[in-house]
Amino acid sequence: MVFGLFSKEKALQRTIDKATNKLAQQPDRWAAMEKLRDDGSDAALYGLCRRFTITSSKQVEDEAEKNWVVETLIGKGAAALPAVRRYLLEELHIAFALKVLERIAPTAQVLEVVDQVLAKEPPGYTRDPERRVDLIRWLGEYRGADDAEVARRL
Repeated sequence: MVFGLFSKEKALQRTIDKATNKLAQQPDRWAAMEKLRDDGSDAALYGLCRRFTITSSKQVEDEAEKNWVVETLIGKGAAALPAVRRYLLEELHIAFALKVLERIAPTAQVLEVVDQVLAKEPPGYTRDPERRVDLIRWLGEYRGADDAEVARRL
């Protein structure tokens, strides 16, 4: 039984690798992303979130794939929240994941996750400001909380 568990994890990792390979053919990435969606486990949904980390060479296809992932995760609802939270806490490119978060969680939970992300961002210089820029831009547009809540976080 132990060998079956390892082979399932390896198969899932191979699928995630295909979905996040910017050099792969688009039909191969789509098939891998659909497989992750159908799996629906936390690990698969996190793997789907990881599609946000790559940029394929064809910008229109890249945007379509990322928007499909956003809609797919929103369709999963609260079941996607653990994967989205983990992604937001661990990854650099968070703009798309923030779009998902605001649509699948109530305001209190959204702000809790945002506070966790902010806590991981110490003040001062950072070599990669992308997370901060994404978060500040998103907070400026977020309509789920009043201005005082947003301003306190900024």
